[in-house]
Amino acid sequence: MKYLIFVISSIFFTIYLFNNNGKVETTTIADASSSHLSPLVAYGKQLYMRESCNSCHTLKVEHKNAQLTSLDGVGGKYSNSWLFHYLDDPLSIIPNSKKSSYKQLYTNTLRKEMIAAKENDTLWQALLKEADSLELELKHEGITTDKKEIIALIAYMQQIPASEKKMELDSIERVNYLNEQKLSGNADVDDKSIIIKVANDEANKEKGNVLFQANCSPCHGTEGQGIIGPNLTDAYWLHGGKKADIANTIMNGVLAKGMISWKSHLTPTEIGALIAFIASINGTNPDNAKAPQGIKE
Repeated sequence: MKYLIFVISSIFFTIYLFNNNGKVETTTIADASSSHLSPLVAYGKQLYMRESCNSCHTLKVEHKNAQLTSLDGVGGKYSNSWLFHYLDDPLSIIPNSKKSSYKQLYTNTLRKEMIAAKENDTLWQALLKEADSLELELKHEGITTDKKEIIALIAYMQQIPASEKKMELDSIERVNYLNEQKLSGNADVDDKSIIIKVANDEANKEKGNVLFQANCSPCHGTEGQGIIGPNLTDAYWLHGGKKADIANTIMNGVLAKGMISWKSHLTPTEIGALIAFIASINGTNPDNAKAPQGIKE
């Protein structure tokens, strides 16, 4: 009888979580299959609440305010390596960031007692297999870690989907962007487009520098020397070095490498100014520049 009670209590041990509306909801890693959360992701959800991430973040864009930053749709927006570096040292990625580091998660090892059904070896082995897979992806990007809790938090963040409201707002931004391009003369990135016209005017490079420091320097460095992202001052390019190529890279992003699409965040004029600045730093050879990547042009 005592054994039966122990098993039941182990299986139904519940972690209480609070959603953004203040209601109490419950979740267990044992219920991962029914809630569509994998074991590692469910562990990450527990960490999200344990570390009080919900005190600064909301998962619904409509709940965003001065105190809460929305993570709505963050899943897949950044690469695993970007999140790994950012959560460890936010200031190294985003200057003036007020976010706290989660360094404790880089030393805390994944613990079996954190899962609801702690006697369920099958569930635990599934969690470890997920962790192995994510760690292998990070290893390909030069990051080595071994079963640390940060892996679970990254797994959780990478599956946060975009809500219907977020998709609606993104759609509106996209329409506004296209309308602005059409009003500017051409929706395609060619010599007649407003983007290239602005990029060809060196007078716009100062405005582009301001935009670069605010949006691009966390990954490319303040001088374009390259950090997580490639060096922008040499003659080598991963996605083409012509102004039209650079424009397409900025607009569409490189999601696999953690570069988001900027077409809903920057206007065509701003993208053009940004390219004017990037063109101006070509060949400057700053100190500690990252090694060449891509094809020489």
